[in-house]
Amino acid sequence: MPGTNPRTTEILAIATLATGLALIPPLAHAQTLTTLYAFQGGTDGGRPFTPVTYHNGVLYGTTLGFSNNTGNGTVFKLDPTTGAETVLHSFSGGADGVAPSAGVTYHGGSLYGTTAEGGAHGGGIVFKVDAATGHEIVLYSFTGGANPEAGVVYQAGTLYGTTEGILYALNPATRVETVLYTFPSGDNPGDASVIYQNGVLYGTTYDQTDGGTVYAVNASTGAATVLHTFTGEPDGSAPFTGLVYQGGTLYGTTFGGGRTGCRGGCGTAFSVNPATGAESVLYDFKRTKNRAQGYEPRPSVLLYHAGALYGATTGGGASDSGTLFKINLATGRETVLYSFTGGTDGASPYAGLIYQGGAFYGTTSGGGDANCGCGTVFKFVP
Repeated sequence: MPGTNPRTTEILAIATLATGLALIPPLAHAQTLTTLYAFQGGTDGGRPFTPVTYHNGVLYGTTLGFSNNTGNGTVFKLDPTTGAETVLHSFSGGADGVAPSAGVTYHGGSLYGTTAEGGAHGGGIVFKVDAATGHEIVLYSFTGGANPEAGVVYQAGTLYGTTEGILYALNPATRVETVLYTFPSGDNPGDASVIYQNGVLYGTTYDQTDGGTVYAVNASTGAATVLHTFTGEPDGSAPFTGLVYQGGTLYGTTFGGGRTGCRGGCGTAFSVNPATGAESVLYDFKRTKNRAQGYEPRPSVLLYHAGALYGATTGGGASDSGTLFKINLATGRETVLYSFTGGTDGASPYAGLIYQGGAFYGTTSGGGDANCGCGTVFKFVP
């Protein structure tokens, strides 16, 4: 497939003081970001708005389309050592689905995911792609209006996911779908995939009339509990992303709200106690005068690693092309690890990060190839 050789850009970590007028002294060693692949916008796909999945030395992911908002999306694999990209499946725009808005889940040699449109009824699908051959099977076609923008999680032979109106369970062997929970009118889980922990599914919704929620649904009974309802200030609003569970606590981000910075707020990083519903704001993102700090972490799902949360912002940074950030849970201090330039290193990382073998991997939705700007897959070594 067409592509580019890996390119490496070394920078020193950047962070701002609360005033946004001075820089914190750089770290003692350089941070290294390597562009593993820059999409060309042809048959190789383009615009990866989703995270990558790692299995056995290979990265897997999806692209939303090709260049100039054309194309129907792809499922791809990438060798992080050589930068070689292979399209496993290119969606036709018909019964096999259109526009994979979420990443893929790997299990037993297969990749599971969703498309927001297409299928037998036009409402999107749940699909299975053989990770070796690229053969695709449509496991379920939703009716019109469903449009699943979130991915699926695999647990004990069942796939769990959400559409614009429901939380569902799907048996991939029998292809039987069960509605576990119907969201109240106005509550939309959007891009936010659910996570499974001890028999409970946790997720977030956003609402045009309020700040959104963090919820819990019993995976066996469908009984639902709203753990927290966001108010905008100071706790945040519009949690477009999913959650991460670590040590008995849920962590996530909001796209808006918070105490300071932007009209409507620049977003927050928060924690929620799933037993009590108590929410704490861990960090307020701010649009500082020089924009060196990132803002609007949408829809970057946070990653927990070694006592800190890692994620990406679509805006801010030295070139206002987005950042990679770290929040120390012990101190609440945020550090901008990398500022995207909008050039060969990419721009506007919408997706979250994964950690493997001492490095973080992710995607950008723009930048990369100068002729296309169709996004990248990158590796970041802190």
